[in-house]
Amino acid sequence: MGSSVAAMSIVIALGLWHVHNRRHPAWFVSTEGRFLICVGYALVAFGAYWLAVSPTVAAWEWTLGSLSALAAVAAFVFGFDQLRHVTPAHAVPEQILDSDDSAQPKQSL
Repeated sequence: MGSSVAAMSIVIALGLWHVHNRRHPAWFVSTEGRFLICVGYALVAFGAYWLAVSPTVAAWEWTLGSLSALAAVAAFVFGFDQLRHVTPAHAVPEQILDSDDSAQPKQSL
């Protein structure tokens, strides 16, 4: 019963967090960021499963779950880093286009 509650709470928490993450301005632009964050979701679920089925702290399942959780943290960090860097990278060309006076039609007197 306890593992079912843990699994459901992880799925609900990750689902709510995913809805929040999709609102990031660079979510649809950065494929690398999306990929790494989605990999992080899977690694969290994988790690939580192995941590839940581990009979003791010294068992190999505990090590596998802990390494998976560590990999999930790294995937989230690198994924959000990609999202954070793609927004300014796309904003600079847009600012250049907005400030370009040659694109403005010339008014004749």
